[in-house]
Amino acid sequence: MGKKNGKVRFTVGAKLMISFISVLLLLLVNGVLSSLMMTKINDNTKKIADKWLVGVETINNINYMADHVLTLQYKILLETNASLKKQYVSDTDATIKKVDESLAAYKAIMTAGDQTDQELFTKLEEAWKGYQDVTKKVSASNKNSLSTEEIVTVMKDSEHSYAAIQSSIDYLVRNNHTGAEEAKTENATINSQSQRTSQIALVVGTILVIFLTWYVRRTISKPIKQAAVVVNEVASGNLVTEVPKIRNKDEIGALFNSLSGMIMQLRSAMQGVQEASAGIASSSQQMLAISEQNAGSSQQAAESVADMAAGTEIALQRFEEVSKTTQDLGEGINRIAESTSLVASLSADASRQAAIGHEAVSQAMVRMSAIHETVQQATEQVNRLEIHTRNIGGISKLIGEVSKHTNLLALNAAIEAARAGEHGRGFAVVADEVRKLALQTSEAIEEIEQLIEHVTSDTLTVVETMRSSSEEVEAGLRSVREAGSSFAGIAAASERVSGQVQEVAAASEQMAAGSEQVISSMQRLQEIARNSSETAMTVAATTEEQTASAEQIATSSRALSDIAIEMNELTAKFKL
Repeated sequence: MGKKNGKVRFTVGAKLMISFISVLLLLLVNGVLSSLMMTKINDNTKKIADKWLVGVETINNINYMADHVLTLQYKILLETNASLKKQYVSDTDATIKKVDESLAAYKAIMTAGDQTDQELFTKLEEAWKGYQDVTKKVSASNKNSLSTEEIVTVMKDSEHSYAAIQSSIDYLVRNNHTGAEEAKTENATINSQSQRTSQIALVVGTILVIFLTWYVRRTISKPIKQAAVVVNEVASGNLVTEVPKIRNKDEIGALFNSLSGMIMQLRSAMQGVQEASAGIASSSQQMLAISEQNAGSSQQAAESVADMAAGTEIALQRFEEVSKTTQDLGEGINRIAESTSLVASLSADASRQAAIGHEAVSQAMVRMSAIHETVQQATEQVNRLEIHTRNIGGISKLIGEVSKHTNLLALNAAIEAARAGEHGRGFAVVADEVRKLALQTSEAIEEIEQLIEHVTSDTLTVVETMRSSSEEVEAGLRSVREAGSSFAGIAAASERVSGQVQEVAAASEQMAAGSEQVISSMQRLQEIARNSSETAMTVAATTEEQTASAEQIATSSRALSDIAIEMNELTAKFKL
């Protein structure tokens, strides 16, 4: 990621990283919120099961035992059998001990911050102490017989204390029922918020995945396909293909710019090669014509030397003709040298252009390889995202199992409440509310699992898209490699042409030197023509050398023509 002209430029890797981090953050936020809400629901459920239900059960047990103590008091006061009275007193003491244990158990589960529950429990303890005082009086009647009036008074005191206990118990039961209702209402609110949050996350996640899929396809997959089409056209020899214009400012945009420059350089190089091959063909034809003319002139020179042996005048005339022909030959050889120099320069330019094209293809291969590695890394990150999503699904299933066990516990509690009869009615109501809450939790877990399945499905779609992009990048890389091989062949052919042209240039220089020597000899022969048969012999030898040089020039010209034809055939497959 960089900046250009004040605008932030994101690389392909940065775009993919931002896309996957966005999806991961959405999943993470949704998972954290769901976990917090489930934790709160679980806390409320545990509070209902461990405090309110246990509290109601304990209070009902205390109520039952207080009623049993009252019944035992009546039996003690009304029973005349001493042994039965003693048994009733013993049962009363045991029941009082159980009530004390139940009060201690209820005090242990009370919430520290629940002031109302503490005040009601304090009143219950005070009422129970008063009830115990009355019970002690009744138990003492086992040793001291009471009159009817005393019995009536004690029974009234006992009923009054029992009524105070019943009042405190009723308040505590209502308080526990109210706490359970509040926890139920809070759980329902949390469940509603969880559903709404899950629905929003589902909608946002779906929109985000659709947008990211479209964005990746538009900015990465589609341009790579276009680049592959262009590279295939270039590999098939079509150099007039147009490179599409894209707005990407990342590696994809740099790839298209390099591809456009590569095609322009290739087109220029091929045009130079074609022009050079045409020039070579023309020059080789000229060289062939000149060499044939040179051969004819050499033959005429040989005949002139033979005639010179017959007579000086004829020899002088022939020397003049040979001198003129030799001058023409020198001019032709100079033109050949100039043409071969031009051909050598053009051939060197073609070789350099081919090398530049090969370098551009190499750079394209490096960038395509970098893109391929980025896509592979992005695919691995999406696979890790899929594994995290499956882990969240496992946690949701675990919460669902906890909800099912809570439902079973609520059913067991309802059965126990039904067995308790009228005294367990309030406990049965709370157990039924817990069961409903467990069912609502199970439904919420199912919706969360469906949401996770949707997100997993969308994640798999992104994985398939990235795999397809990776295959397209590999196809483009293969096409660029084929283009690089073609440029390497062109560069090798250009080097061969350059070497042969240099050989022709060297031969032309030798011919030029030979023609100058012939001209010098002809001038000397004109000066000493009458008295120099030895010079005539030298002229004959020189003429023979000139004929051999002309044949060599003709052979080189034919080879140069063949090279030009080969270059034309090589470049003919490219459309310019």
